Order: sequence, then structure tokens, then C-alpha cells
Amino acid sequence: MIIPLINPFDYLILPVYLFLFYRIAKYFQQAYYKEDPETARLFLLGFWVKIFSAVLFTMVTEYYFKNGDTYLYYEEGSKLFKWTLQNTSNASYIFSPASDFDNLKTLYGDPDNPGFTASEGNFMPIRFIALFSFLCFNKYIILAVIFSLFSFTGLWKIYRSFVYFYPGLKKSLALAFLFLPSVLFWGSSVLKDPICIGCLGWILSSFVNILYKKRSWLQNGIIILFAGFIIYLTKAYILVAFVIGLILWLAGVLKQKIPSPTIRRLVFPVLLTVTALGIILLLDTVQEALGQYALDNFAENVKFNQLNYAASETAGGGSYFEIGDIDPSLNGMLKVAPKVINATFFRPYLWESKNIMMLFSALESLVLLSFAVYTLIKLRFFRFWWIIFSEPMVLLSFTFSIVFGFAVGITTPNFGTLMRYKIPCIPFFVAMLIIAKYIGTLPKTIPAHSAGSKGG
Repeated sequence: MIIPLINPFDYLILPVYLFLFYRIAKYFQQAYYKEDPETARLFLLGFWVKIFSAVLFTMVTEYYFKNGDTYLYYEEGSKLFKWTLQNTSNASYIFSPASDFDNLKTLYGDPDNPGFTASEGNFMPIRFIALFSFLCFNKYIILAVIFSLFSFTGLWKIYRSFVYFYPGLKKSLALAFLFLPSVLFWGSSVLKDPICIGCLGWILSSFVNILYKKRSWLQNGIIILFAGFIIYLTKAYILVAFVIGLILWLAGVLKQKIPSPTIRRLVFPVLLTVTALGIILLLDTVQEALGQYALDNFAENVKFNQLNYAASETAGGGSYFEIGDIDPSLNGMLKVAPKVINATFFRPYLWESKNIMMLFSALESLVLLSFAVYTLIKLRFFRFWWIIFSEPMVLLSFTFSIVFGFAVGITTPNFGTLMRYKIPCIPFFVAMLIIAKYIGTLPKTIPAHSAGSKGG
């Protein structure tokens, strides 16, 4: 059953909540950025843009899409909220395993969406909806704003972490992390993606706090574990791709901390070996949580998804694209990697657009492709790769973007779905290009960045 997301009363109470959220944002702006007017302006601008994006997403979903996963999440979250009002002991289900909520549905004789809520990933947005509904009377448009602002906290944390290392790129990096249209729109929804993006930001910021700003290990460690656990339950493959990037970032940081160039050259192969072993151990440990992304049956799942999307091409608006035959070997995966990564970051092309949403996605992809080609030409290709392996933050961005982009691209041969799934890695990909271009055009006598500056 499709339930309406909004009604006229929602528009009446929206200004009240926007005023409350604005007062909170204004407090943080004054408390943390009073001495930095440019950052203060960007913070408040980013806040309002995310608010606008949440309202826009709600209206487009209700009046244009009229269907989608967000309806299912809202329907099930509303049920849990309603049942908790009826019996306060049901509040425990918000913090219980997903299977317990499925049992509660059976107890209430609810036959809708069988099996959908049994997945931990699907149940996470339902938890958030039920929990935050106590603050907003279960109004979808307010929930969308809350989800959007949570993702904004994460994006802001990522942005400030990058500015800490590259203070000269404050405005450019704001474009990458705060103002990309696709990330704004899909990251302002009542879906899984805003939750994961928000948590990614808190994880990265906490690592920077520990390693560079020398802040509390305990506090930041708890944040890393809690945010990591939420992503693990919601979309484990995002966490795995990000951890791979973090491991390589940490290896690069350790390399930079070795003062002697000779010792660095001797130690770096050891660091790379340890890093590779750590990544292999990580992938082996979380095979079950990775689901369709698990290495054991990755190729089979790719083949199944291809057939499934091809069969439902009409239902998907004709947005299916072919990857080709998949050889499950490492060599076979590497052969299709360029085609897959191109699809993730640079498609759909303009002539592949089948509706207005795909057209907007195609325009953004065209701009991104143009910027990527311009950067590679400007850096004469080889300097681009030198920058990636000499700058830990660029290496983190590159690794996460490519690993994540490949994973979602090869398992989601449908532009309509892919343009939502890929948004966690797009800001990192754009930031990588911005930083590489910046460093590549600096005279060699000028340091690329100044870690430990007051940019944080």
C-alpha cells in the first residue's frame, strides 16, 4: 500500500521546524566559526542548501516519482512509531535486530512487505524514522530534513578534514563536498544513503582528530566504532571500500612521518605488504555481511543482476546498460573495470537520457568527464599518478572512489539506480581531481599542503 508522504498541514508546520533548525545551526556557526567569516558563510549556505534539497526531494518524490524505496521505509517506520505509542515496550524494537521487528509485524497481523524489514540494511532507515518521529509527529517532510541534515554533518566533517590539509582550497573543496547537485538531491532523502554519508564523515573526522589534532582517543574511538557499526549494518560494502582507502591512507601517513628518504624507500614496500594483508583479512572477515559484494559469489551476483535488470528494462525506464560477459577471475574483472568505472562516473551520456532525472545526471556526468580529462591533460597523466601516491588524502579519495565505483557499477547496470547508489564516492572523486590539479600546477619549491595548519 502506497501511503501519501505529505499533506497541506506538513507545509504549515515546516517553517516552525526550519526556524528551530536554523537556530541550532546559527549556534554552531557562532560557537565554532565566529573568527572565520568565510567558513561561517559556507557553513550556513551549506545548511540552507541541504534544507532546500530535502524539501525538493520530498516534492519530486510525492508529485513526480510517486513510488520508490522511501515510501516503504516511511510506511514501516510509521508503523513502528505508531505501535510504540500504543505500547511503550515496543520502543525496544528500534534497537533490536531486524528479525525481531518482522516478528512484531506478525504479532500485529501485518502482511505488508513480507521479508523487506528482515534485512538489517532495510531496517536501519526504519529505525531512524521511528526514533525521530517522536520529535516531528511522524511528518515525512520534517524527517527528510532531519536525514538531510545528518548527511550534512558528515559532509561538513569530511570537508573540514580536507581543508585541514589543503587550506588554500577552501572554496573549491566546498563545491566537491557541499554543493554537488546529485549528492545534494539523493543525499537529502529518507533512504540509506544519507545515513551512510553522515557516518563516513564522522569516521574520517575522528581519525584526523586522533592522528593530527591529538584529541581524545576514547571519544573519537567511540565515534569511529559507533558510526562504523551503523554503516556495517546499513551498507557493509561502503564501509569495506572506505576502510580499504583508510588503510592505504594510514600507510601513506606513516610513510610521511619517516624523516629519512632512504628509510622511507626501504620501509614503504613493507607497509604496502602489511596493507595488502590487512585488506585481504578484512575482505575475508566480512564475507557474509557483504552479501552480493562478497568475493566468493561476486561474479555470479553480477551475472544475475545483469539478467534481472535487462529483463526489467521497460520498468526501469529503459535505463539498463550492458557490461558484457564477466569472467570471475581477477584478470577478467580488470578487463571490464574501465568500462564499469566509466559508467559510474561519466555516464549516462546526454544521448542516453530517457527522462528529466537522467538528463540532469547526464549533464553532471558531462561536467565531471570534462574536468577529469582537463586535469589529466594538464598534469600530463604521469604527474597525476605521482600525486595520488605521494598525497595520503588523495590516495584515500582515489582508492575509495575506484573500489566503491567499481563495486556499484558492476552490480547495478541501470542508470536510474546507479545515480543514487554512487553518491557516497562522487565527492571524493571530485576532491581528488581538485587537489591533484592544484598540486600539479604548483611550483616544485612550494609545499603541496600544510598539515597541522589552522585549517581545521
